[in-house]
Amino acid sequence: MKNKWIFIISIIFFGTIMRSTFTTLPVVANDIANSLHIPLDQLGLLTSIPLVAFALVSPFVSKITDKFSIEKTLAFALVTVLIGSFIRIFNAPLLMLGTALIGVGIAFINVLLPAAIFEYAPDKIGPYTGIYSTLLMIMTSAFQIIAVPVADKVNWQGLVLLLTVVVLMSLVTWSLNIKINATVAPSQAQPQAHEHKAATINPWTNKYAWMLLIIAGLQSAIFYSLIAWMSVIAQRTGVSGSQSGLLVGLLSMVGIPFGMIIPNFISNSSFKTRRNAMISACFLWILGLALMNNHHISFVLWLVISSVLGAVGSIMFIYVITSYATRTKKPQESAALSGMAQSGGYLIACLIPWLYGLMFGMTQNWYVQNIIFILMLVVMIVLIYLFEREKTIFD
Repeated sequence: MKNKWIFIISIIFFGTIMRSTFTTLPVVANDIANSLHIPLDQLGLLTSIPLVAFALVSPFVSKITDKFSIEKTLAFALVTVLIGSFIRIFNAPLLMLGTALIGVGIAFINVLLPAAIFEYAPDKIGPYTGIYSTLLMIMTSAFQIIAVPVADKVNWQGLVLLLTVVVLMSLVTWSLNIKINATVAPSQAQPQAHEHKAATINPWTNKYAWMLLIIAGLQSAIFYSLIAWMSVIAQRTGVSGSQSGLLVGLLSMVGIPFGMIIPNFISNSSFKTRRNAMISACFLWILGLALMNNHHISFVLWLVISSVLGAVGSIMFIYVITSYATRTKKPQESAALSGMAQSGGYLIACLIPWLYGLMFGMTQNWYVQNIIFILMLVVMIVLIYLFEREKTIFD
């Protein structure tokens, strides 16, 4: 790598757009519904559509990357996200189409960024993963906090345009990286050998890969449902619109300190230590969901609930994405595992935010949904216990 700093800056921008481009708009769902004259519960699709795209696209990312370089494939992904983000401002059909395009582009980034870090900086997996996961949480939180004020000051379309400008900046920095650092990665120096190795990797027959897939799916289902509906639920308990936006922002922001800590912890800890830490985190998630099951929740208690749910959600997300690299031996194994886990995992998660909202619309409460989530966490605890071992996944 000729210039590590342009690569690091690119990672920062990737982290900035990987979630904020589609998790920000649910905060102003009421404004969008009123503006476009569509039912509020349909806007749960703004979170579900990208997850569907993640599930459908992820298995094909490594095959497409075999024909092109990682740099060019990621550039294609950014262009797709840019177009999708911009067209959302016009009408309801383009809002949904643009959200789908964003999901396709982010699916490529989800799979390839851990593999790119493994390939370009195999001795810096923890720190570099920490950089983009930390920025992912910071910027997701920041956009959620400013969403309501920006929408009130301008409109929700202005908020979308602001997000689109950030995507454009990401494309510019990655284009500079292509110009400076293209064709210097080790895997591009020996394409035939790597293609042969990649062809022998089949995570779909590996039981530990399946465990990680289910863990990824369950944590995504819970976290994205909370991102999509916490604001609406909080307002039903008497919290104001601006306070509810703060709660959703806190849901992401509280995980920021873990962004740099957890990747290094996972990279350097024994499997028993990882297992005990992640299982303990799941029990905290159960506690946070149980506290939500009340129609009379003060803003102070909401702050506690959002902090607990956000911290654990961030820890589990970082645990999953770091495992793609730390539990494999080669970038090709990492990409194959990442593609499989994200495809199947998001297939599990993709409909849950929409179903959560559908049940909310039918019953006007969220108790049953949260009880189901608690049962899902019990399953996750069992899988984490079985998944963690001394050997890597493909050994």
